Amino acid sequence: MILWAMHHYRMFELKKIAQNSLMMANSPHIVRELKDEFGIEAYFNPTNTIKHSDFNSNEFQIPGNNPELLFCGRVVKEKGIEELLIAIGILKKQAINCRLKVVGKVNSLYKSQLEKLAEENDIKTNIQFEGYIPFGERLLKYYKNAQLYVLPSLHEGFPHSIWESAANCTPIITTPVGGIPGLVSEKEVFFIKPKNPDSIVEVISTIINSSDSLAEKVQNTYELAGNYSVEKCAIITYKLLTNNTLSS
Repeated sequence: MILWAMHHYRMFELKKIAQNSLMMANSPHIVRELKDEFGIEAYFNPTNTIKHSDFNSNEFQIPGNNPELLFCGRVVKEKGIEELLIAIGILKKQAINCRLKVVGKVNSLYKSQLEKLAEENDIKTNIQFEGYIPFGERLLKYYKNAQLYVLPSLHEGFPHSIWESAANCTPIITTPVGGIPGLVSEKEVFFIKPKNPDSIVEVISTIINSSDSLAEKVQNTYELAGNYSVEKCAIITYKLLTNNTLSS
């Protein structure tokens, strides 16, 4: 009852704020949800950290039987990191020896649990924890050097790491959760099922055995990310603020 009451109070407050505010969301999915479920008008306004100068159009590397994988984000259970480690163990038994670099903050207790999981799946030497790396040239090099970016999240808003991968022509494997399918589709990325190591295995195996659609997806994602650079997001914000100020 307390949670129900808090939810409805928050919705009341949100609607009250929305009546006197310009509401923006960084996902078309959230814009639709606000309208359909709460009757709140909002505008799509993408957020990004990628500047035009950060884009790297170099040709991507086609993954072989020893693909370089990258995971970047908070290293927590909800990001699907455990499913990814299990999938790498399954792939190793199929003679696909993935090497994974994990970029992101992880507490010592959970890191120990992940190292134990890696050992149980015979992939301890396949996993490298890089720790937290702030946005910048050093971080972007990880995307440039990776052959596949894998984000098997159980839920998301819209992760900036997808744009970071796209800007560096790194093929993307992710789950269609939260705001992700509102901005990218199977034209741009490879979708996998949430909380499903077998789905990760299937997609990586397919990419290695047949890379026909890889170049097209990479190009589509690169072009899409170009529409949402910092510079273009600033223009969108300016136009939204200007138009709504003039009309009020």
